[in-house]
Amino acid sequence: MGRVAGLFKSASFLIKLMELVISVVSVGLLAGLGGIATDNHKLALVYGTVIGFIMVSVVTICANVIDNGLHRTLIMMISLPAAFLFFASGAIMIQSWATVSGVSYRVLVSGIIAFSNGIVYLVDSALAYFRYG
Repeated sequence: MGRVAGLFKSASFLIKLMELVISVVSVGLLAGLGGIATDNHKLALVYGTVIGFIMVSVVTICANVIDNGLHRTLIMMISLPAAFLFFASGAIMIQSWATVSGVSYRVLVSGIIAFSNGIVYLVDSALAYFRYG
């Protein structure tokens, strides 16, 4: 139990939790909405990014909890593409909200949240690079 309590003092672990929470909030906002993207390819990118990185975040958090941390290279191979994918997903949602009439404001909010998650993933990548580099 002491190991888990100590994890909450680690900036890297807290960022991983933040990534997970932000992704879950984004999925919650998108649930049951139409007009998230203007075509199926963009829709697949949005849902694939958010759902896929929820799974990756859970696995990463579990690896930290069982004291089997990930290598710096692997963390950066996850965080950098995640940042760009979340930026792209946020842009798609904001573009859809701006161009398609009748789209819920929740799409806009989820797009902004996706951008913020991209920033969190960039911070995670920088932490991995400078902390372990």
